[in-house]
Amino acid sequence: MALDGHPLCLPDDPTYALDVYTRAVAPRRCEAWLLRGDIVVEPLHRGILLDGRPVEPTSLVRAETAAGLAARKATEQGPAEPPEQAPIDAAIHLQHLWEGSFFDAPHSLLPRIFQAEDLGIDPAIPLLVSEAFLLHSKAADFLQPLVAGRRRIVVHRHGHRLRCRSLYLLDPYRFDRASWDRISAATPAADPPAPIGPRIALIRGSNAFLRRVTRGYDILVEALCAAGFDRVDPGALSVGQQKRIFAAATHIVTENGGALTNIMHRLGRPLRIDSLIAADYRTTTFQVMSTMYGYDFRSHVLPSTRTAAGIEMQLDRDTAAAILASARETE
Repeated sequence: MALDGHPLCLPDDPTYALDVYTRAVAPRRCEAWLLRGDIVVEPLHRGILLDGRPVEPTSLVRAETAAGLAARKATEQGPAEPPEQAPIDAAIHLQHLWEGSFFDAPHSLLPRIFQAEDLGIDPAIPLLVSEAFLLHSKAADFLQPLVAGRRRIVVHRHGHRLRCRSLYLLDPYRFDRASWDRISAATPAADPPAPIGPRIALIRGSNAFLRRVTRGYDILVEALCAAGFDRVDPGALSVGQQKRIFAAATHIVTENGGALTNIMHRLGRPLRIDSLIAADYRTTTFQVMSTMYGYDFRSHVLPSTRTAAGIEMQLDRDTAAAILASARETE
């Protein structure tokens, strides 16, 4: 079984494999919904009103996407009558109301910049981007190279409503290798503070949100470093520095997480990934990306428990031994 000329690398679990395959081969749509009228974009992406009536995302997106939409938390409701910022005529909504994670940006949100271009949407129409999104330390790194010379940005101020007369909603969760390649090409690379080899073990430093913790991973990382791997904390690096490192990587060991978005910079060249995945949170995003690029992605599903802070995994001896054996194969 092959995709775009390379063999598919699917996980052993049949249900898991079916999800990866379905998402990898799904048709890549290029379409937009244009809302016209008295449009109000609510704070915190709680919703969009068109002529006083809520726009239901389930009426716009495919059933399988709509089924996964998470309800906003009560703590995110905000004031009953929030202030309004200055109205605008038209905009492209970059981040939809159900997309709360910044780490959706590189693989799902940023392709919309190119999608708008491909659809012929007037380049004078700006991107509407939430202030909360832009406050993330890497947001400017991600956005500026992609919008430079293409579109300006209108910031949706935190806690404010924004009115406009036309609003474009682009295809949600659009997995598209062609767009990722364009993002990579538009992102300038930069040298990291110190030389990094092609085999890397990713860690989360003190600047990361430690929502996933793997007991025993630090010991595995030490063993990998003794075998010639370099320890890399992507959160401590600029987007350009991350690009330089991942573009040269041949083997990555990691806890499954947003830093793996950088595998787009390898551009389909040989790459092995050993990823630790929580049994309680078996997201397939990076398995799908790897399948579309032809990478050797090895899922190591670990026992996990949900905690107040997030998810805790426990690394076992057999999994550690399997990853060390994998490391010996790429020496």
